[in-house]
Amino acid sequence: MKKFVFSLQSVYKYKQTQRDQKQNELAKAQNKLNELREREKELIHKLSENARQYENELNTGMSPVQIAWYDNYTVFLNHRLAKLAVLIRDAERIAELKKSELVAIMREIKTLERLKEEQYLTYLEDSAKEQEKELGDLMSFQSTGEKGNLIPEMA
Repeated sequence: MKKFVFSLQSVYKYKQTQRDQKQNELAKAQNKLNELREREKELIHKLSENARQYENELNTGMSPVQIAWYDNYTVFLNHRLAKLAVLIRDAERIAELKKSELVAIMREIKTLERLKEEQYLTYLEDSAKEQEKELGDLMSFQSTGEKGNLIPEMA
């Protein structure tokens, strides 16, 4: 009896390789997004810390130069936050794209796995039929041999 061979095994292996690659790409995209969000948190913290210090300095009295410095620093932090928001949106889009690519490949793999299972079941049915045929042929041969005694006796 011959061994089961999935007809699309090379395609299946290729899709598994693609899946692994897309999983790595998604992980990198998620890491980048997490890094950007962490930087955003840090900037928001700096902005709130700057506002707290500004308020404390205002209560104790400060020079116009100090007021301008706090104002400029606040504008600078807000500008960086705006740029970071754009980077975060882009990173979210990239992560979502990688996720959808991975989902598509996973669907293809699942389809190939179903096809492999169907082919394997067909293989098992064919093997069972082949075994039945061989068993039937053997039984037929044995019954013919008993009736006809095809082997001549030696004197």
